[in-house]
Amino acid sequence: GSLLAVDVRSGAIKAMVGPDRYSVLLPLNEFEPLLVLALQQPAELLREQGRWGNFRSPDFRHALGFYSDAARSGQLTMKVVAAQLTDPSRPPSQVDDLVRLRDRHTVGPLTAGTAKIFVNGVLEYRTAALNQPYEGSGQERGILRWEPDALADVATRLDRSGFQIHMHAIGDRAVGAAVKALAAVRDANGARDNRHQVAHLELVDPADIPRFRELGVVANFQPFWMYADDSITQST
Repeated sequence: GSLLAVDVRSGAIKAMVGPDRYSVLLPLNEFEPLLVLALQQPAELLREQGRWGNFRSPDFRHALGFYSDAARSGQLTMKVVAAQLTDPSRPPSQVDDLVRLRDRHTVGPLTAGTAKIFVNGVLEYRTAALNQPYEGSGQERGILRWEPDALADVATRLDRSGFQIHMHAIGDRAVGAAVKALAAVRDANGARDNRHQVAHLELVDPADIPRFRELGVVANFQPFWMYADDSITQST
């Protein structure tokens, strides 16, 4: 597997891609299971030459079981909320599988009742979905990973099943898609206290800002991500 290291300044797991060169993988404050896996086994945690986290890796999927075993044995002494990953290539009925995993692994200080939805990618690789094209790119506006109807459907099912939804949305087009899906959730299920989140919010259309309050959605910012390390200054 890739040689992994932890950058204590930026709090990120990094993969060595050449002499004295590292590529940021994922921030520890959101993907601490990767650190656990990196320390315990030579897992293939990167794909496509380090551009993406390999979330479908069997080793990555062991993370929830690792925390569950620790909770059952009494070794987990702090509260941990595990976010289960949704998959845009699967039908919305995947929520049934997430319910089973939640019920199996929620024990003691561990809960598995949060679902992670990647609405788009990141600005650094121009996969964050924007309303306007990236500078110098022609018409490139990034990627929305979900079709609107599928996003609304899976979010509605998650809400109805009692999950808290955590949407990764960095570009303004992705934030708008996330808010629209959560509005559909409210229309279908009514107001609930699941406190869904849209996270990162690096670019937000001003028209979408008041909708957070209207829908009871938490705006989850990470100022920690604004640290100007080399990976940020060279790629944005």
